[in-house]
Parts: sequence; C-alpha cells; structure tokens
Amino acid sequence: MKYLLIICTSLMLLGHRLAAASSIGDTTIQDDYFGLHIRWGAISSWRVITPETEWRGLQPQPNTWKFDALDRAIAIAEERKVDAILTLGQTPRWASARPNEPSANGQGFSAEPRDVSDWNAYVRKVVQRYRGRIKYYEIWNEPYYSDLRGYTTKGHFSGSVANMIQLAEIAHTAIRE
Repeated sequence: MKYLLIICTSLMLLGHRLAAASSIGDTTIQDDYFGLHIRWGAISSWRVITPETEWRGLQPQPNTWKFDALDRAIAIAEERKVDAILTLGQTPRWASARPNEPSANGQGFSAEPRDVSDWNAYVRKVVQRYRGRIKYYEIWNEPYYSDLRGYTTKGHFSGSVANMIQLAEIAHTAIRE
C-alpha cells in the first residue's frame, strides 16, 4: 500500500510538471484541461465525485444512509457502458477528528475520521453494495497532508501521511475481500 501511495504521489507531481510544461512531444496541452472533472457523463471511464456521493453525503448521520445519487450515477455509467471510478473520502462531521476545522467543502469534511472503525464500516458498506459495478476506487481527492510543507486547510484531506496510509490500507482490505 505504501508503494501505491508513492506511485499516486509521483503521478500527481508528474501531472504538475506536465501542466507547467504544457506539452508532450509535439502535442500541446492547454492548461485549462488540468484539473478538469467530467461529471455525469464520460467517454470510457467516469469519476464519480459529488457531495452526494462522498462519505459526507452517503452517511450524513451515524445510522442514516442515502444512496440515491450514487445509485443513479452508477446506473448511468452502466447504461453508457463506462467504468465507474468512485472517490472515497470527505468525512461527515459526526465522524470527523476535527469537526470544526474549516475546509474547501465545509467544516470537518477534510479531516480523517476520529475512529477508523467508522471509515472501515463506510468503505465496506459501499464496496459490498456496488461490488462488480464500480471498477476503481480513489482514496480521497487532492490531499494536503498536515505534516508536509505547504499545508493548507483548503485541500480535501487535511490529515497526515500516516493517516492516509492507514485509511488506504483499510480500504484496500475491504475492496480486495
């Protein structure tokens, strides 16, 4: 799992270098295309990432699950015969280690969970419900680790690298079972 994190981080750095260079060989890539998300439609794969399909939207309270938006998104992906990519993350305030921490999406959403058993339950619930229907999972979006230079609460994950590795290991186990 540590290697997966290193690979993902390397790819992110490569993406930033490519954006700065704005070209690959003879093909120029406009800066506008970097960071572009295609929602509710796709060519060959579809990254599902909206407030309603993140953890904070799926489980707004400890015993409340709302799968309507994610059910619709996966049904559309299947109808269009594209692979679904689901971003796991965005802790609901009730489960957040820092429920009052400001973030890009609202208070507490970017913090790691206070209790990793809540993360484990969330990931398992989603994976079991959509087994065979979601091809890829992304662990969080745009992390800004609290223990690395340049930390900001404007990111979408504000925990440490160690927190992310722990969450990724839990998700890996749940996805592979």
